[in-house]
Amino acid sequence: MICAIDIGGTKIAGALLNSTHQIITETTVPTPTAEGGPAIAVQVISLVNRLKTQSNQPVRRVGIATGGQIDAHGNIVGATAMIPHWAGFPLKTTVAAETGLPTSVLNDGHAAALAESQLGAGRGQPSMLCIVIGTGLGGGLVIDGRIQHGQHGIAGSVGQLKVTRDGTNYVVLEALVSGPGLIQAYNERVQPHAQVAQGQEIAIRAKQGDPVAQQTISELGKWLGLGLSHALHSYDAACVVVGGSVAQLGAPLFESACQSLQVHGHSTVALTPLLPAALGPKAGLFGAALFAQQQEKDGNDG
Repeated sequence: MICAIDIGGTKIAGALLNSTHQIITETTVPTPTAEGGPAIAVQVISLVNRLKTQSNQPVRRVGIATGGQIDAHGNIVGATAMIPHWAGFPLKTTVAAETGLPTSVLNDGHAAALAESQLGAGRGQPSMLCIVIGTGLGGGLVIDGRIQHGQHGIAGSVGQLKVTRDGTNYVVLEALVSGPGLIQAYNERVQPHAQVAQGQEIAIRAKQGDPVAQQTISELGKWLGLGLSHALHSYDAACVVVGGSVAQLGAPLFESACQSLQVHGHSTVALTPLLPAALGPKAGLFGAALFAQQQEKDGNDG
């Protein structure tokens, strides 16, 4: 049995998964985000120990997915704005010491990518680039069933690619292709009384025929396609899987992104399939468990 943990901004999800990747039991607890690394570690340890007592089989390992820049050894080498004092916090060794279980840690976008490649929309593909569009723009690159960390733990992190709207001023792709980017782009086009606070409202208005909402979604898709053309010219993945809350915009987003990729991509890159993610919000848990299993198979005792 593997204990999988997914640390989010508001909640920490925990689950026990068996050898066939079925979730046996699952629970959530609040994330003490404002209190930073030590408090989050305490919450994770408590959750792991609670799940251990609920298992009718021995729990062999812990796998943790979390925001931040995580290197190939499971060290948090870069901070996420979501959690104060996260960079450098010894999450892996702390959890392992307090639970008595070998522990693996990876970035949550990497976890989602690994899960989609093995159990989701990218299953059976030799390589896959996964894009997660939510509060930010994350993701990961999987080749031959293995997440690619890179030297600094940022392989596949397309959100920091630079793009320009006017040929002069450059912004990171994440500023345009994300939930906040969608909301800002829409609100800049409408009168103050029509502005929104949630991306879901833009999706509803688009379905109701609001031309500004439709145009905003189409523009986000164009930026996504441009960013993917840059990424695919480097990674040349067999497919792209797109997940996250913003991906729920559905066909209008995907159609615009595909058209943009065809405009900006090399003739072969332009044909790369864009697929909707299949695992939804549980992708982080599945990915954390899969990574822990791979580490176990590799003889990595954490």
